[in-house]
Amino acid sequence: MQHLLNNHICFLKQNRGTLSFENKNIRISSPFKTYSITIVVHQQETTCTSEYVFLPNWSTNTNPLTHYNKDYDLTYMLGDSEQVKNWSEHPNLLIKQVKTQADIDLFSQVQASGFCETEAIYNRWFPFLKQKNDEGLLYKNQYYFMASINKQAVATCLIVDSDSVYGIYGVATAPQFRKQGIATSLMKAAITSCLSKKEQVLTLQTVKDSNAEKLYQTLGFKEAFNSQILKKEI
Repeated sequence: MQHLLNNHICFLKQNRGTLSFENKNIRISSPFKTYSITIVVHQQETTCTSEYVFLPNWSTNTNPLTHYNKDYDLTYMLGDSEQVKNWSEHPNLLIKQVKTQADIDLFSQVQASGFCETEAIYNRWFPFLKQKNDEGLLYKNQYYFMASINKQAVATCLIVDSDSVYGIYGVATAPQFRKQGIATSLMKAAITSCLSKKEQVLTLQTVKDSNAEKLYQTLGFKEAFNSQILKKEI
């Protein structure tokens, strides 16, 4: 379980914020409150400074965390690499690994359009995502993939290699191209490319009992553990 969490921590420190320690626990600091996180796996003081606390169900912490309320549960899932070959493939999809600045610029645009529901949210998040993707392209343990239809980029996916785990992140599809199996096809190509280099376990995280979790279950992913996500009281 720890190696799956370590992969997520690697993603967070390389793509969303900076890493430090708070009472022997991991702290991620970010200009966006969404990624101001303390990951409590060891004994913790009753107060934290982060906006959010991740509390895995195997944490050894016994202290109640004051001024935090439960927001939701996050499921850490473990994938079966043997089942990836059975995933469906979109017939008109062109998939490439992103390696150039021009492609990472386009990757960032598509990713932001897939994540951000309104123009205002897009304008707020896009500069941050672009900066982190520009920086992330330099990491040798990160692999960016992008899917296109008729020369139009429509979906993104990021694979992070750490702790003998391939973590799947940044899966986003442009709104007008959703529910066509594009994300599944893109993930299949990205994972297959990475597995051709070396065999490792697969992991991702999703909100417990969500439609996304049900989709990943049909693809062979199974629950490894849950983490409560606590949010600081206003």
